[in-house]
Amino acid sequence: MSVVVLLLSLSIGAFRYATTRAELNRSIVSHAGMLRCIEAYKAEFNDYPAPVNPDVTVTIDGVKFSVAGAMLLYQILSGDGTDQMVAGGKPSDGTIENDEPSSLALGLEWVKWKEVDGHRFTIDPHGHPYQYEKGGSADAVNPTYDAWSYDGDTSTLGLRDGATKSDAAKTARWIKNFPLHNFSGAPEPGPQE
Repeated sequence: MSVVVLLLSLSIGAFRYATTRAELNRSIVSHAGMLRCIEAYKAEFNDYPAPVNPDVTVTIDGVKFSVAGAMLLYQILSGDGTDQMVAGGKPSDGTIENDEPSSLALGLEWVKWKEVDGHRFTIDPHGHPYQYEKGGSADAVNPTYDAWSYDGDTSTLGLRDGATKSDAAKTARWIKNFPLHNFSGAPEPGPQE
């Protein structure tokens, strides 16, 4: 009996590890695709996008999230609507129509999204909104834009201030495009914006 229990516990541990690793890989691949679409947007419109309504928030599982950037990413990635990119644009309705721009869109089947309180936004494999902030604000780390996923890190969910984003210990599990910093504050070697 103890051998069966031991084998069962090992199997459960291996399954949890494989699931966590798969979620991490999906976050990394999705994040890379988003970065490419953001750069394509910049190439087409000569500027990085900025959310029209930057103060939009929703509460998911008791945590308050900013979803303005995730709503913008949803529209860029899916081609469903333009009102988060252009004031007075067409709202998202869950479908891509012929009159909506599709040159940047990857298609709805690729974009994982959620709707809460009438807001459609991109989500990571943990069901949390991807985050996006145009550079130039007090809380932006990059001069261009910051894009990140909390990747299931429940200790930092919803945090998006510059001090948190610049703290390597707090953002160690995040999938992000902004520079990593070591604990002395100096940038670590590696690809950076």
